[in-house]
Amino acid sequence: MEYVNFVIMKNFLKWLGKNRTIAVLIAIVVYFSIVTFHDEITQIAIKMRNAIGRDLYNSYLAYFFLILLVIVTGWFARNIYKSENKLQNTLLVVAITGLMLFSFRFLMVYNIEAIHFVEYMIVAVILLPVFRSYGATVFWVTLLGVLDELFQYIYLVPEFEYFDFNDNVLNLLGAGAGAIMVLTMGNDAVGIKSYKWYRSPAILTAAGLLVIFAGLYLSGKMTIDPTGIQDGSNWFSLNRGTMPEGFWTEAYPGRRFHILKPWEGIAVIYLLFGMFFYLDKIRENPSHPR
Repeated sequence: MEYVNFVIMKNFLKWLGKNRTIAVLIAIVVYFSIVTFHDEITQIAIKMRNAIGRDLYNSYLAYFFLILLVIVTGWFARNIYKSENKLQNTLLVVAITGLMLFSFRFLMVYNIEAIHFVEYMIVAVILLPVFRSYGATVFWVTLLGVLDELFQYIYLVPEFEYFDFNDNVLNLLGAGAGAIMVLTMGNDAVGIKSYKWYRSPAILTAAGLLVIFAGLYLSGKMTIDPTGIQDGSNWFSLNRGTMPEGFWTEAYPGRRFHILKPWEGIAVIYLLFGMFFYLDKIRENPSHPR
């Protein structure tokens, strides 16, 4: 049964690669489902938390996501056992799992936020046969996550005090887990294309966005703190309130987490981007040139 599921998954990925328009449409539906129903899911989660209590709520969710992690890890283990690059694939799975567990403990206020991993992993798996690049897939899916977070910050939750880089990192790790899941299935699942960095739309866009971000910050048109919002001297602020001075923030008794400052978040995100783009170079398939 397990082998049958593996073959079905691999054939599905190959089918998506041959029908990229359909793959993009499926990804759009999944993505807009994530964005559209975010508020409804949040309200359901709040009602559940109020009904059973915060501690029990977090415990149930921790068990649920732990079971899900065991299932996904089992899938990884099966793929690694059948793969030729056992050591490399094992290290990649250990690394992404470790980063997700670390983020689960230190970047989340409530355990329900682990849903970010699941949501963006699904989108990445669907789009990887389209982009045929681990780095590009993780970048574009993360950018979709950034747009989702901007929508929440500007429109959905206008009272929220800061643009949430923590959630953007969670989205990226989910996309990365999806990319590594496909990678462990072997080169014949999705052929990774060969490209020059200066011809990659994803790399050029990532660099351009970083330059724009730095330019807006240095010009004062975008600020990290609320300075300038009232008199209209800036266009956008990444925070509506004052960021905590300490490294740790206590959300409630027994739960401390770290709020990523803008430059911290950007550094982490671009470092992870670099790792996945490098993964392209060591796993590219010469039979699928650009």
